[in-house]
Amino acid sequence: MEFNWHYCLTSALGTFLLFSIKGSSAGRDPLSGEVIYEDVKYYSGLGHHRTATGVDHVTSQWLKDRLNEAGFSTQVQKWNLRQFFP
Repeated sequence: MEFNWHYCLTSALGTFLLFSIKGSSAGRDPLSGEVIYEDVKYYSGLGHHRTATGVDHVTSQWLKDRLNEAGFSTQVQKWNLRQFFP
């Protein structure tokens, strides 16, 4: 099966929205522009999001922690893959 970046990004955003709908620990409206913009800035500030890189691992842990805070049960699954970085 070919890796699909669009599917991956859509899945990540869907996960984020599930968290947002469930609520935030800060008591603020999780769908407010301010809260969403803060998360987008944080995500963007992590760096280049390439699969299996350090930034990818940090991003995965951040999403896992955010979802756990919202009451979801999550886990990070690891797998082996071959990559080419130009």
